Amino acid sequence: MGVGVKGVVLIIALVVAVVTATAYFTTSRRHEVGEGLVGPIADILGGVKNRFTVRSEAFTYGGSIPKKYTCDGVDTSLPVSWEGKLNGVKSFALIMYDPDAPRGVFYHWILYNIPQGTTSLPEGLVKKPVTAYGLQCINDFGDVGYGGPCPPPGTRHRYFIVVLALNKTLELPQKCRVSDLLQAVKGSVIAYGMTMGYYGR
Repeated sequence: MGVGVKGVVLIIALVVAVVTATAYFTTSRRHEVGEGLVGPIADILGGVKNRFTVRSEAFTYGGSIPKKYTCDGVDTSLPVSWEGKLNGVKSFALIMYDPDAPRGVFYHWILYNIPQGTTSLPEGLVKKPVTAYGLQCINDFGDVGYGGPCPPPGTRHRYFIVVLALNKTLELPQKCRVSDLLQAVKGSVIAYGMTMGYYGR
């Protein structure tokens, strides 16, 4: 005895619902437990329970980063925004990195002393130490400011953007690197949020 057309439609609907729910909860759980937090970043944020939402208008979480924001395009910095109920924030810091780089974690962008009350960064920040949105360190390309995704040909890497809410402003060397920032923020992170996009060549 067949299940009939209505039965087939119901089965298909149930399968789609299960797959969608599984994908949603899997993604949410991975994001919740800090998938992609590595090395000293994981050490610093491991005990931080407060989270807030971080997103980019250029891509969705787990989506593809447009070529415009990479070394294959004009390499302009990504737009980033965040929201959440945060108290006691004196400044924000941003770190963008690739945990899939051949030689270990590669840091693409370090921005700090983003003024309290700031909730977004426009695309195309100047690649200078001082910007209207905070101060920038040297990335792993050896340049100041943003350096977009640039993975080896044939690979697809993850790029995490982590925003830290801090209870202080930072004093860092003029030619600071990510190690300087990570040392300076220890014990001062009130909350954090992150987003992630892929890029391959």
